[in-house]
Parts: sequence; C-alpha cells; structure tokens
Amino acid sequence: MQNQNRPIRTGGRSSIDRLPSKLREAVDQAIADGATIDDITALIRAEGGSCSRSAVGRYSKKPLIHLVPV
Repeated sequence: MQNQNRPIRTGGRSSIDRLPSKLREAVDQAIADGATIDDITALIRAEGGSCSRSAVGRYSKKPLIHLVPV
C-alpha cells in the first residue's frame, strides 16, 4: 500500500522507482532542492543503490503528482 501523503511520479517503474523508499524520498528531496544529476547519482551510490546517470536524468524530468490525504 502506498503512503497517500507521498508524491508519486507518473510513468513506468525506473531503477530509481525500485530503490528503497527512504532513498527514493531522499532523491525526490534532492531534486526539489535543485541538486545536479551527478550529485543525485553520487547520493544513490553512496547509500548502496545502483543507477545510471541517464536514469537519474529521466527520473528527474517526470512530473510529480501530489496526493492530498483524504
């Protein structure tokens, strides 16, 4: 079950989507804070995740859908 307070991205499941939720939330926050693709890639790898620079670039361009708790 998804957390209804977490914004989700539209589209297919990328390698970033398959990261643990805590790390994915850190990636989403880094994108919101304006971090570079290289910074985000380094963050993921430092936390033990695996991704390509291209995957981060594609993920960062996907629109967010903000869910409002009901």
